[in-house]
Amino acid sequence: MNNCKIIAKHICVLITLFIVVLVIIFPIFLSVKLNFSTKEQILKFKIYLFGIRVLLGYAKILKEGIIFHLTKKTALLLQFKSILSIKDKVKPLQDYHLLVLKLNFNIGAEDKILNSIGFCFLLKYFESFIQWFLTYKKPYFLLKNNCNLYLDETYSSVDLYGRIVFNLLMILLSIIKILTGKLKNALSK
Repeated sequence: MNNCKIIAKHICVLITLFIVVLVIIFPIFLSVKLNFSTKEQILKFKIYLFGIRVLLGYAKILKEGIIFHLTKKTALLLQFKSILSIKDKVKPLQDYHLLVLKLNFNIGAEDKILNSIGFCFLLKYFESFIQWFLTYKKPYFLLKNNCNLYLDETYSSVDLYGRIVFNLLMILLSIIKILTGKLKNALSK
């Protein structure tokens, strides 16, 4: 009877350990949809986790920085000073994998048709170059780029869709990298 209880405890511990390891390495898919229109001068965004929308809002540029409106009553100000120092904070996030990047440019070409056609040509050229460059480095990466010209419009808009995959292990490693970087800075002073 005692042996059965000990075996049951060991099985429970093994199952718990298996579930914890599975959760840590299970992939998490985060998708972002952005839309910027020159007519409205705001950036609309939607953030999805496993295809379920978790955040919705819009951003506007002010003199102090970029303000993100998350709800009718909640807004977050990202100052330009902090944006300049973000380069060092992004380095630990290089392990996250971008799976999909889709761009859709809607260009009003009423005034400058040749500039608009040249812009679309350059976009397609850069898309083909990036696809060629990433063919062997990241064969799973999907890049799509559309450029639509509207001859009777004066404003333009850009739609961006991106999907990133990561797991909790990557998040833990990123936190460790950030903490060790801060510890090195604190010890060097």
